[in-house]
Amino acid sequence: MDVGVYTRRIKAHILYNHLATSELSEGYLEALIDHETLASIIDHKNYNPRTIRAITDSLNTEGVSAAEYPDFCISSLDRPNDLWEKPFRNIPDKCRHLLIGLFFCSESGARISDLRLVFDATHAAMCEQFRIGSGPKDFEQALKILESGFVAISATTVSFINPSLRDYLQEYLKDIALLKIIVPTAQLASWAQDLWSYVQEVVKPTRDDRSQLLDGFRNVSKRLHLTPVFKKDEYATDNSYRYYDLALTNRLQLLLQWWAKFRDKDLVQAIHAFIANDKLRYSVWVDGLALPALISDFRNGKYRTFPRSEEQANLLEKKFIEVVGYDPSSDALAQMWDKVDLHLGSELSEQMTEAFQAAIQRHLDEAESVVDRLDSESELEDHQKALVKLASRIGGDADPALQHAKARICALNSETPDEPLEPVPEPKSREPDKFTDTEILSLFSTLRRH
Repeated sequence: MDVGVYTRRIKAHILYNHLATSELSEGYLEALIDHETLASIIDHKNYNPRTIRAITDSLNTEGVSAAEYPDFCISSLDRPNDLWEKPFRNIPDKCRHLLIGLFFCSESGARISDLRLVFDATHAAMCEQFRIGSGPKDFEQALKILESGFVAISATTVSFINPSLRDYLQEYLKDIALLKIIVPTAQLASWAQDLWSYVQEVVKPTRDDRSQLLDGFRNVSKRLHLTPVFKKDEYATDNSYRYYDLALTNRLQLLLQWWAKFRDKDLVQAIHAFIANDKLRYSVWVDGLALPALISDFRNGKYRTFPRSEEQANLLEKKFIEVVGYDPSSDALAQMWDKVDLHLGSELSEQMTEAFQAAIQRHLDEAESVVDRLDSESELEDHQKALVKLASRIGGDADPALQHAKARICALNSETPDEPLEPVPEPKSREPDKFTDTEILSLFSTLRRH
């Protein structure tokens, strides 16, 4: 919700409407008007319709006198996450479990299907730990209860309705006993990564605290390879795929971060198994660019003390050679070789050199078929630049391929005649909406009941 598009007048009317329909007694309204706090509320940097609704809800003002109400409103805007304490405590357990699961998803929100996967595991663990009853419809019921008050549902995505709720949960989850239950429930590598970042950057656990979390990370490490990187989009009308979970090198880096922090033999075994897994297919654009650095780190970098580090480097080199053989685009190939130069340099093996030479030669030999697959002038221009760069590395002749690319650009230009540009209308100037303090007071004075 972009509050920045709200004018002062709109924000005043939002506050007015909430007060007019609230169950607050007349004394609270009188205090707010007489205290001259209205403008401070409307102009507050943390103004948000959700927060306004909260401070005008009689449930949140229990224990606050009418005389204290103006200061309560300002302090609530200063620290909006404090407002979530009572509402969060009053919702059913299944709702709290869903919000906890959502917290470790992307800040922009989560697919409903992904959130269900997260919820099912977290909810089951919490219910078992605290002996709470559960049912098959808990996810749907929790989502229904939380909608509009705690979360927003837009098409296929669930997100927090207000950033202050995330701020509240950030403090609430600083509990090692609670995290000990949550950690082993991670079903997605991306969720595990966000949880780990939270533990490291926000919780900042002591050594004893970390030892309590180790079993959970051991548990997750054994299944970090199971989820696909891409998955068929269940909501798409065509046969398209969507990015589903972390790239394989990102998962390996996460495992290595855990090992570096815990130095645990079970994590070593999980990493060995992950790298040796022949069923995992590494991608060109993410993994192809990350593998050279990982290979170097195992050989003489930060993971050189990792058990059997040279063996891991050799296995990863084989994975990298496979990626080079996937017939990547000329641009991807050029960037991968740049990464090799940066991280491996003189350590470039004969097998890796041969793989690159073969891939580049294919681009030069099959120039016509490669170029015919490109449909835009910008792609073709990038392809030309990459070809020149690649050909220079192996002493190849890029001229025939470049000539074909130029011919393809000419053909595309002839197929798409230039269209005259339509004039862009000048934006109409609009007077700023000045809603003065006097007008604000006049509006809210109508709330007086005598």
